[in-house]
Amino acid sequence: MIRSRRKFLEGIVKLGIIGAFYSFFKIFVPGTLKSQEKPIKIGKVDEFKPDTGKIIRIDKKPVLLLRLENGEFRAFSGFCTHKNCIVQYRSDMKAIWCACHKGKFDLEGKNIEGPPPRPLDRFRVIIEKGEVYIAM
Repeated sequence: MIRSRRKFLEGIVKLGIIGAFYSFFKIFVPGTLKSQEKPIKIGKVDEFKPDTGKIIRIDKKPVLLLRLENGEFRAFSGFCTHKNCIVQYRSDMKAIWCACHKGKFDLEGKNIEGPPPRPLDRFRVIIEKGEVYIAM
């Protein structure tokens, strides 16, 4: 009976360790442990001018799609990591900005100023046959 209790307790401890690792990756490594769904068609490449950003709703969630000056596309969660306000691209700052509490993110999505506690979640952008897709 003592042996079965010990195995039970060892199992509980192992589950706790697995849970701790899962929580660590979910909180501190943005974009990990997300399921990759079918890419969603956003529009034609030519519809997005360089050095602009646009909020797009995907399943009622805001996604910020950026087209950098060099033509590269990037996509991030449209929710600020501080209080879930909607972020925007500011070409004058060359940064992603949250007007609610003046949070600022660089063009990699990293929090660089203000109260946001962590980077924005980043999504994969796929360009295929002149069309822009986002994989969330």
